[in-house]
Amino acid sequence: MRAFAALVLAVLLPPFVVAATGGADLDLPSGLRVSWYEPLPVAIALLGAIVAAGLEPADARWRRALRIAALAAFATVGAVAWTGGIHGPHFRVTNALRPALLGVGALGLAALGTRARLRRRAWREVALGLGAGGLVTAGALAADARDLALRIAAPRAASAPGTDVIFVLVDTLRADFLGCYGAAPSPSPAIDALAARSVFFERAFAQASWTFPSVAALMTSRHPSRLGLLEPPDPTRGNGLPVVPDGPPRLAELLRARGFHTAAFYKNPFLEPGSGFERGFEVYEHVGGDGADGHSGGQLVSEALRWARALADARARGDQAPFFLYLHFMEPHIDYQPPAEFVPEEARAYRGPQDGSARKLHRARRGSGFTPADVAYLRAMYRGDVAYLDTQIARLREELTRLGLWRDDTLFVFTADHGEQFGEHGDWEHGDMHVENVHVPLFLHGPRLAARRVPDVVRLVDVTPTLLALEGLPPLADAEGRSLSPLLRGDALPTLPAVSELGWRWRVTDDPFSLVIEGDQHELYDLRADPGEKQDLAASDPATVARLRAFLDAHEAAGRSAAGGSGAAVGRPLDDRMREQLKALGYLGE
Repeated sequence: MRAFAALVLAVLLPPFVVAATGGADLDLPSGLRVSWYEPLPVAIALLGAIVAAGLEPADARWRRALRIAALAAFATVGAVAWTGGIHGPHFRVTNALRPALLGVGALGLAALGTRARLRRRAWREVALGLGAGGLVTAGALAADARDLALRIAAPRAASAPGTDVIFVLVDTLRADFLGCYGAAPSPSPAIDALAARSVFFERAFAQASWTFPSVAALMTSRHPSRLGLLEPPDPTRGNGLPVVPDGPPRLAELLRARGFHTAAFYKNPFLEPGSGFERGFEVYEHVGGDGADGHSGGQLVSEALRWARALADARARGDQAPFFLYLHFMEPHIDYQPPAEFVPEEARAYRGPQDGSARKLHRARRGSGFTPADVAYLRAMYRGDVAYLDTQIARLREELTRLGLWRDDTLFVFTADHGEQFGEHGDWEHGDMHVENVHVPLFLHGPRLAARRVPDVVRLVDVTPTLLALEGLPPLADAEGRSLSPLLRGDALPTLPAVSELGWRWRVTDDPFSLVIEGDQHELYDLRADPGEKQDLAASDPATVARLRAFLDAHEAAGRSAAGGSGAAVGRPLDDRMREQLKALGYLGE
């Protein structure tokens, strides 16, 4: 019993220290990872284990059994913190608060009605456990620091002169919820300030309305149809998880070949190793903690700053290789549940059935639908997520600037993979091709780039060619995007239509028109006169519909031919852990 209590304390102390000091993950050589952010469950378990080690209830077998059960529950909290969740063939534990409270309950029952007393010399077991935990914590911190230093100093191609790149992509951020794109009052003052000093693209369009194909298109400069990534995930297929095909080089690979140190920190499980996105990155971290709610953004920034401090130390020792840092935030993806201090007043006054979760939203979609109060609440919670995200962008900039890693000559890119809808066209989240799902923010700041607003239609497939040009690298072979360098300089560039794709849903945006296709249904909008796409002009302007449809047919045929005649690439198996993560993000039903 005493040895077990000391062991539980030793297991719980490292994640408690991690949570109490900012919540960055710790990677260990054995493959284990301390990934914990909310200190409450670990604090409860740690205190409970101290009590269990120190108190000795009456000598009854069932009371001893309850005490052992309490320690086992507290040990479960530690196991979840170390592994990110316990998954077995018939059970799983990912919420550590429940075993923590179960342990407290069992310990209370064990002591109920007894003359529980402090055991003599109980402090020895407590000190032993905490001392062992302190050693494990120090060892984990040292091992993690050594691991990062080795990856930062990994052998790479001879470094040519290059500009440091900080690339921020925000999952599910529609442009019109930022102040710089017209939201009033603005929930995003820090982002707005960055946009004001940047080349600001008023009308950038994503090539898909969900993460995987959109980010793949951005990083490879190829449309989803060219990559075989048209279809959304389908867990009923054996290949429910998509993979970026091997052929096209990624932006990170191209920069690493130039001598850049490359690092990525992300929250979206679709990007995990095996997805194909990891290629080219020396540091590639799926940040634990909250998935897309709570303090998710703060956890991501804490993890990135852990890397940044190690990189700053390397630079102080003379490593001058330029870096490419990619950050993939999950605010404001559903669940729309920002930290309490960012919940808007109108949301606090709401008394309806919604709570910002995917589960409640999906239930309403299947059932009675949404009242105007429900819609207003969900939009307000989404806006609260944007406001919280803004504070984390400000924190990131402040800390990287303090470390000397964000300077005036740093190339900064800000964008999103897709937007979000709140019933504007009859649906929710981001499953169709209307403007709220594909119009995304995009702005760049860097050396020799004067602040200006660009009204031209541009595409996310243009971002990688643009960055390569800014870094002085050769153009990407077989790219479907193009460099926007002329627009960055204020020169003219012929407009190209922007195509967005998702399964049997298609869209082409050709200023000033947009054609939205779902199956046999065609909708035509004039974006200049009708930016919210409320007035369908398809019946009154069949010539424009035919012209844009012909362009889209040619694009689709070329893409399917390049992808081998299929719209679906070979995928990865969908295991229980990933299934749970995707369900939490609303991709899979209950």
